[in-house]
Amino acid sequence: MTISDGSVTKLSIQTTDASSWANAASSLAAKTGEPYRSQLHNDAKAAMRSLKPETFHFLQAKRQSHTVGLAWGQHLPGRMGQIRNVILAQTETSQTARQLISALDQQFGKERIAFSMMALEESPTIASQWLETCGYESLCHVKTLCQLLPTTNPATPSSLEFISGAENQRAELAAIIKATYRQSLDCPKLQQLRSIDDTLDGYQQQGLIPVNGWSFVHHGKAPVGCLLMTAFPGESYWELTYLGLIPKARGQGWGTQILQQACSRAAESGADMLITTVDQANQPALAMYEQFGLMTVDHNEIYAKRIKTAANNEIADC
Repeated sequence: MTISDGSVTKLSIQTTDASSWANAASSLAAKTGEPYRSQLHNDAKAAMRSLKPETFHFLQAKRQSHTVGLAWGQHLPGRMGQIRNVILAQTETSQTARQLISALDQQFGKERIAFSMMALEESPTIASQWLETCGYESLCHVKTLCQLLPTTNPATPSSLEFISGAENQRAELAAIIKATYRQSLDCPKLQQLRSIDDTLDGYQQQGLIPVNGWSFVHHGKAPVGCLLMTAFPGESYWELTYLGLIPKARGQGWGTQILQQACSRAAESGADMLITTVDQANQPALAMYEQFGLMTVDHNEIYAKRIKTAANNEIADC
């Protein structure tokens, strides 16, 4: 794709393979000062060791034979796309970044991806301006928290019942998750962008569902929530993917009981750390995690937009 952007030399944006992209990243890094150098090298390494290279899109912006910009994105489970990074040579303007983002959006649209997102550091960056110009909206600010797990972490007595095998009861699980979304403070704008089916597809395919990893949570005989956990091949940590309670079950300390159960199950299976992500606006959940001992290790601002599909011939541009 060749673009006329008013410069003396026309800009061309090309798809490339992981190896060529990594080489271009290293070359551009040598000409670019911090903080881009470490970003480019990290991206190149991540691209090269990807277990599913077919899910990646590597883009290279050139003027004549010179690489002036790079971007890469990934098609994630659940019809979601993620822009991993957009890097420019110091001589380039924001227009080049916007063209790279637009090209990724077009690739996502061809694959019938429902929405695309990008996680940025919370401090204002030029990337947020690029995204907003291309129709992306800031959805939420999230914290990633973690806790080291002891070798043994027996579950404390609970008034709740955990019924495993929720992954095999799709309709019932979708219904309880939808119920937990009501009046939820956890990324409500993101919930509006994504269907329950896409959400479950994403959860199920992002890693491995451990034995007893997905459970319905009952109080008495009534369902009040769910606990979904994910393990990852070759990794020693588990992710608390989703913990949800229906509105009338909140405020009774049951979230802490579910969290205790999550830590116990992860530790019993040999995991040495539990991680999770929470919307900073969800103060009740954040307070629960911090009181339990989880510590913040990262924080990001999430930008996203709905992607129009190629089937409707309505691929978004910017």
